[in-house]
Amino acid sequence: MWVRRSPPGTGYLAYDTRRDMLVAYLPYANMLWEFDGFQWEERTLASSSPQPPSVLGAAFAYDEARGVCVLFGGAASGSASSLTSTWEYDGAHWTERPLPAAGPTPRRMPSMVYDSTHARLVIYGGNDLVSQSGSNRQTWAYDGASWTLLDSSGPNIGTDIAIACDSVRDRIVALSDNLYGMQTWEFDGAHWSQRLITGPSARSGGQMAYFPGIHQCIYAGGSNQSDTWSYDGSTWTRQVSGMPPRIPSKLVYDSLRQAITFVGGDSLSANGLYTVEHRDLWRFNGASWTNPLSDGPTTALAEPDDWSNHTAFVPGLSRFEAIGMQANSLA
Repeated sequence: MWVRRSPPGTGYLAYDTRRDMLVAYLPYANMLWEFDGFQWEERTLASSSPQPPSVLGAAFAYDEARGVCVLFGGAASGSASSLTSTWEYDGAHWTERPLPAAGPTPRRMPSMVYDSTHARLVIYGGNDLVSQSGSNRQTWAYDGASWTLLDSSGPNIGTDIAIACDSVRDRIVALSDNLYGMQTWEFDGAHWSQRLITGPSARSGGQMAYFPGIHQCIYAGGSNQSDTWSYDGSTWTRQVSGMPPRIPSKLVYDSLRQAITFVGGDSLSANGLYTVEHRDLWRFNGASWTNPLSDGPTTALAEPDDWSNHTAFVPGLSRFEAIGMQANSLA
């Protein structure tokens, strides 16, 4: 059943593996909440402690090597001003890391993923807020000490991108996720290359995650689609259907059950005029989808705009946690 916690509201979410803690940052209110597996607690920082400005369209990810949550990019709420620094949260304090002159230009809606092979964050694209030139094509690496430009001529595929890190092949896989055509690209640490292969049909809002057990990227949903695809580095293969037509939440790999999982998501109404929000849970074991939980949080609780950055599987707790909603203890 769903177990009521003290939900902090919507925001960015990361999992701090060193402290076994979910960290939720609410940028519009400059609030930090943490969940230790038992209860939410608001982190009240000293008024004199530096804090990042309220931003929208930023990237938020956990750096496993250094044990900090990293906030990068985004535009200041209510204006076109951009975040000109990177902020790090270590569980006790925010630390501002100004962007160096030789670092990336301020941008919003970048894609950021942790590269465990090289112990660094990799940031790609986003909308350049300095030149107003549209999508930025640069790829940068950030190791906490310095920024390194890895490539300056990446694919021009917008900001609606599904991205995953294939740690076995040491490749970052990006799938342009828009209605103008799907393109598969790979980054080898120095250059992007397009894979001229046929894959999922054109859509928006699909999600992708890496499935270590079968060494493949799994892509599912988007634009009211119900298909599931796997990518092994050379070929996209359509898997069996079974998930509902859905723009799913962020796909998460549940290592305990060895399954790709998503919670909720949106679909179009029968007449196509409005969006229907869902609260169910689905798992993909590499062969088929199952629906072990048909109901989730009640409508009495505040809902996030979407689940894409608000759910995570907590290792060791066998539980998914949801920002702004309720947490489910799953058998």
